[in-house]
Amino acid sequence: MSKQRLLGKNLEELEAVALEAGLKKFAGRQLAQWLYEKGTGDFAAMTNLSAAARQTLAERWDTGLQPYEQVAQSADGTRKYLFAVECSHAGKTERSLIEAVMIPDGDRRTLCVSSQAGCKMGCKFCMTGRQGFHGNLDAADILNQIISIDEAKDLTNIVFMGMGEPLDNYEQLSRALTVLTAPWGFAWSPKRITVSTIGVIPALKRYLDEFSCHLAVSLHNPFPDAREAMMPVQKAWPAEEVLTLIRKYDFSGQRRVSFEYTMFAGYNDTTAHADALARLLRGIECRVNLIRFHRIPDFPLQSSSEQRMEAFRDRLGHSGITCTIRASRGEDISAACGMLAGKKREEGCKAGEDEARALSHFQAQCARREYCSRDLLRKIKERLGGDDEAAQRILDALKKDNYLSDARYASAFAREKAALTGWGPMKIRLALRAKGINDDDIREALEGIDTEAAGSKLEKLLAAKRRQHEGDPAARLKLIRYALSRGYSYDEIEHLIP
Repeated sequence: MSKQRLLGKNLEELEAVALEAGLKKFAGRQLAQWLYEKGTGDFAAMTNLSAAARQTLAERWDTGLQPYEQVAQSADGTRKYLFAVECSHAGKTERSLIEAVMIPDGDRRTLCVSSQAGCKMGCKFCMTGRQGFHGNLDAADILNQIISIDEAKDLTNIVFMGMGEPLDNYEQLSRALTVLTAPWGFAWSPKRITVSTIGVIPALKRYLDEFSCHLAVSLHNPFPDAREAMMPVQKAWPAEEVLTLIRKYDFSGQRRVSFEYTMFAGYNDTTAHADALARLLRGIECRVNLIRFHRIPDFPLQSSSEQRMEAFRDRLGHSGITCTIRASRGEDISAACGMLAGKKREEGCKAGEDEARALSHFQAQCARREYCSRDLLRKIKERLGGDDEAAQRILDALKKDNYLSDARYASAFAREKAALTGWGPMKIRLALRAKGINDDDIREALEGIDTEAAGSKLEKLLAAKRRQHEGDPAARLKLIRYALSRGYSYDEIEHLIP
């Protein structure tokens, strides 16, 4: 039986997990901090929880964090990540592949997140829609895209514009949004999040009532029959009814609404279309984003020219509607709007390209935390499928550019173990030697230990043990043995155990 994942659980649910693991209720908030603030995927690293509790958690639950399968980088800096997920559909659970796209723009880092594997909506010009529906992502799958990419700590914005229709998976979307915006979760401002939809009216109303994140509506044609020919959803939820609902909400303040309009040459880019679109949106405080169409196989239409898009933009502007032409990003890696298909990169890429991607990945990893050479070399080999020579080249490059330092790792390890767990010098020394750290780096690391903080931690640990063994004639001997097991010498602990 597979373990239940903690990622995606709200605070109340994490508090229940904590109680089940034998912890106090407040430990649920600590779990939330490890998962959502720190992005920790290993229970062993949750050092403010007891060792016994961490073991219980690891036996019964999974954090839910999973690494990506592949990453491709565009010439413009856009990066497309591929994730494997397990989705249930039509009574079967199958492995599917989904994609998330990180788009850099100056100081901004925007992540385009998927909410489903495939899509039910069947839009004719979208690669995701043409591959059919394979299942909903749960909140863990959605949040994992945000936590597990290399740029996780640098993200400034999230847009739910990846694979799938977000509002067709509203329950899991709402769980993810709650985690993203709650003070115990990511604590993001709703202004940093945009949810896109083709107009699933029942879920759209819930979204507008329950959240204050931005809204983007895929429109693409102001004429009902032409829109239905491209977007079958028009028959179930006509654009006019979607706009009637939107008009009931205030978008003049912090929350914004925008309309996405993909431009097709000779199909929806005439002045008549611009004028009809202006009439359709009259009275709504909004922005229209014009999107270049990116060619996909077996689709007859082409993108409008730059001149036609500019004329369309200006026509809307003269009608009082703010309109921009969205920059096209990531087309060379099939990461642009409408091109996501959840497929592995074709085989046959040069080995050097794989090595360069791996180097970029581990540069980002080392920027987030310290590693020792031995542990990191093992991770690099795993990522490269056991290529020892390429792994060593990457390790050498990381050391040369100062991304990796055993001395820095040893110092950080020693400080953490002394201050947080009360380890003594002997135990720290043995642990670092086991990781292949040389004696000079270990000596320097031990000199940087806050001995006062370490001693204070040991005193607290001994006080707890003293209460545990109260009345036991052998209590002093047991306390000495315990302190020695923590890596302290007899001279260092003699004054603490009278």
